[in-house]
Amino acid sequence: MRKKGKGEKLTNEGHLLIHSGVNMDQRAHGGVGCLIRKDFVQYVKAWKCVNERMMTIDLELQDKEKTKIIVVYGPNEDDRVDVKNDFWEMLCEETEDYENRIYVLGDFNARVGQRDGQSQNVVGACGEAIKSNNGQRLIEYCIENELIITNTFYFTRLRQSREEKSIIDYVLTNQNHRKELLDVRVYRGSEIGSDHRLLKAKIRMWVRNAHESKENISKSKNEKIVTKTYKLRNKETAEYFRQKVEGKVKSYITKK
Repeated sequence: MRKKGKGEKLTNEGHLLIHSGVNMDQRAHGGVGCLIRKDFVQYVKAWKCVNERMMTIDLELQDKEKTKIIVVYGPNEDDRVDVKNDFWEMLCEETEDYENRIYVLGDFNARVGQRDGQSQNVVGACGEAIKSNNGQRLIEYCIENELIITNTFYFTRLRQSREEKSIIDYVLTNQNHRKELLDVRVYRGSEIGSDHRLLKAKIRMWVRNAHESKENISKSKNEKIVTKTYKLRNKETAEYFRQKVEGKVKSYITKK
């Protein structure tokens, strides 16, 4: 959006605009925003501006299951490694401990290529041929957090001057909520003042079965195991992990 500052504003039509950008004394760059339709404003429970590349919105819909939306603007492919690391670590922190429905969407500046042995079921059967470094990072993020990429068929960006097409805008969601996504498609004719095309996801929220016990729900959530390998980049964390593993190995050998 390149809109400075952080905050919310009601439009004349009653829709809620939430935005997160750089400080007012900085040059305008980056910036993310989310426009909540007026019918859904009442379900917004909280929102947080992480930085000019990320924001979160917490909803509680009629089915009483909490939903988190994370809006992102990913680093460019040629950005420094530390900039990329900071972005993906921050995104993991916003995602990893959330047990309910989640949607991560925006311009990731990532090209994930086609499905292969490394991408598992994260990427669909269709897609473009090119996979970038950012794309590999996106795939690894999805695998670690049990998410899927819902659109890899239509090009979402078209630069007429260079005749360049790419898929870099995505909608991600939990693997166990994939059936709620009825359709995700690109609209070529929509004018949004950008070289990006309008990406629209049609979602149906399911109402929880009244006979489903809370015990079963809690049990299924507790079974989720997330491997947070990115935290090993921290030297203290890596050393602590090494000592714990060596201790367990010695204990096992001693018992044998």
